[in-house]
This record gives sequence, structure tokens and C-alpha cells, in this order.
Amino acid sequence: MRAVILAAGYGTRFECDLKNDSTGCYTHLMGVPKPLLPIGQKPLISHWMEIFEGVPGITSIVVVVNGLHKNKDTLLKEDFSLQLMRSKFNSLKKLHDECCLIVSAPVLEENVSKHGIIEVDDNCCVTGFIEKPLPTETQSRLQSPCIYMMSGASIHHIQTFLKEREDQPLHTRDATGLFVADLIKRIPVYAYHIEGRYDVGGLQSYIQCHEDFLKKCQ
Repeated sequence: MRAVILAAGYGTRFECDLKNDSTGCYTHLMGVPKPLLPIGQKPLISHWMEIFEGVPGITSIVVVVNGLHKNKDTLLKEDFSLQLMRSKFNSLKKLHDECCLIVSAPVLEENVSKHGIIEVDDNCCVTGFIEKPLPTETQSRLQSPCIYMMSGASIHHIQTFLKEREDQPLHTRDATGLFVADLIKRIPVYAYHIEGRYDVGGLQSYIQCHEDFLKKCQ
């Protein structure tokens, strides 16, 4: 299994929060790539590397970056186990070789319009994806952070998705959730539910995440 860390975003929301922060306590974080932001006692990306290293089936780790800023802004709470998620994925592949398993986490009512929202049926099969909807547009309160498991047999759908949109505006393909919205029309996509996530995309959420991880080290 190959693990791919998507770290090619620009972190504009976080940088904007830092510029507008009147306390001056976080100016030292200006210009720091998100994977290197301190979370507890280590950089954010180190937490993910430890998770991947704890799964024997992962044979390589690929980090996708850009030339300006690097961005990986999600950490998960303690109930998440990559090993258990992988076991669930392997069970699903026995039913459909091209299936996909994505993480889903609860989202607060006031934050629905900030995230990609998934709708699922009673079998945890994803039936819909809505990018940053108004709370009135869906009854679902499940967000889908960009943590996906795909089999080798299903990888070709990424190329199909990009090929079909190569002549369309960038915004039709530059968010991973748009790929999920397309994928559920082609193959079974299932949701792996967890207790919650930390979104380190803004300053306040970063502070909360950092403090929580510091407490774990005490």
C-alpha cells in the first residue's frame, strides 16, 4: 500500500488569520509551511508519519507539494486507527474490488458551510457529496476530510476525472471533494466514521489542536 500526503495547498486562510491576530503571539508562525507547524511537541507531518509507520502494509510514503507553500491541515482524534480503517477497506474490497473508503466526521451546525458534506445510507455507502452547502441544503452533518483509501483497480478513475475536465475551468477539479462527488456515480464509496477531526486551517482551530496535543504529552 502506498500512502500519499496531499500537501500542495497555499494556507491562505491560516496566513490571513495570523496577519489579523492582534495578540502578536503567533507571528513566529508566519510563512511556516503547514506540515511543519508545531502540534504538541512535533511538526504536524510527523504525527502522520508515525501513523503510517505503524501500519506494516504501507510500503512507501509520497508527499505532494508545490513550490510556494505546503499544506496538510488535518489531524484526527484518538479514536482513529489507520490499521482498523485498512482492515475495513480490505473487507469491502472482497465485495467490490474497485470500492473506495473515505473518512467521515461530525461537523457542527455553524460549520456546515465550511466543509465538504457527505450523505450516507444505512449501510454507510456514500450517496451524495455537497461542497460547502448551506445547512438548509442538506440534513447531513458529516464532513469528509481528505483521507481516502483506494484500491489499485480504482486509481484509473482519477485520470478519467481529470481527462473529462481538462478543458474546463480549474475550479471544476481543484478540490478533492469534487472527485468524490464524481466517484460515487462510478463505484461504491463507503464512509468510515470517526469521532472528530482537527482542522488546522485557521488560527483558532490550530491553537486548540496544539494545546490538546500538548496535554497528551504531560
